[in-house]
Amino acid sequence: KMIEISKRLHNEYLSEFIDEIKEVLFERKTKDGYFEGHMSNYICVRVKSDEDLSHSFRDVIIQSVENGIAYGNLV
Repeated sequence: KMIEISKRLHNEYLSEFIDEIKEVLFERKTKDGYFEGHMSNYICVRVKSDEDLSHSFRDVIIQSVENGIAYGNLV
């Protein structure tokens, strides 16, 4: 029960960043085609891009949250 509450609260916290532009350090490309990185507060962010974003800082507008991960688009 506590794990479910923790996950719900984490997603609610992440939802506060929706429609905000945040700087993300991208680290790798996932098997499902997303580039994954982290904001300065260690929140995991994923975006789709044809450009190789690995090891770069980029501004991202956060669009949605799913399973503890923020999804967005490059600005």
